[in-house]
Amino acid sequence: MSFIQKAVVKGTLAGTVQIRNIFFGQVEPTSLDTYQVLWDGYLNAFYSPLISHLSPLWQLQSVEIYQFTTDWVLMDEIVYTKIGTESTSDILANLVAWVVVGKVSQYRGFGRKFISGLTESQVTGNALIAGALIGMAATVTAYVSVYFGSNAGVLGPGIVDKTGAFRAFNLGLASPLLGTMRRRKPGLGI
Repeated sequence: MSFIQKAVVKGTLAGTVQIRNIFFGQVEPTSLDTYQVLWDGYLNAFYSPLISHLSPLWQLQSVEIYQFTTDWVLMDEIVYTKIGTESTSDILANLVAWVVVGKVSQYRGFGRKFISGLTESQVTGNALIAGALIGMAATVTAYVSVYFGSNAGVLGPGIVDKTGAFRAFNLGLASPLLGTMRRRKPGLGI
């Protein structure tokens, strides 16, 4: 049996600025590959290639997992700790970000992830250096690829459209150029 779920990854920049990334997936858990195990594996595949390019001031603390029925219902909040390890230079401004894009077929929607916390040593001008590009490529691949657990569980990433229908990714894109993180008005989201 499969479920439509979203994972809200929560963290901070410099201990004060809240950061969030929201991932959607069609999850088919098994008794050993629970949805928590599948999300942990998928998120590790996404974030691990980036860690060595991010400042130690970039830190993740937890993941909220929601399931969609007729509305989003909170299922669990699990501890999820990741800390950047690139400490040779200063962190870039909070709004500067890597941008990862996932596309779906036969629909105009797409998923984007903005990852801030890069350090000055990872960019030259307005572009990523070669080592950071390699990490970005691995992250894009993980973002749009189906994650297979070690015990027959499956997590297929994608988006949920306005009608509540799940649409799986079929293509991933990333640019060597830096982007800027979206901003929202207070009270209307982070």
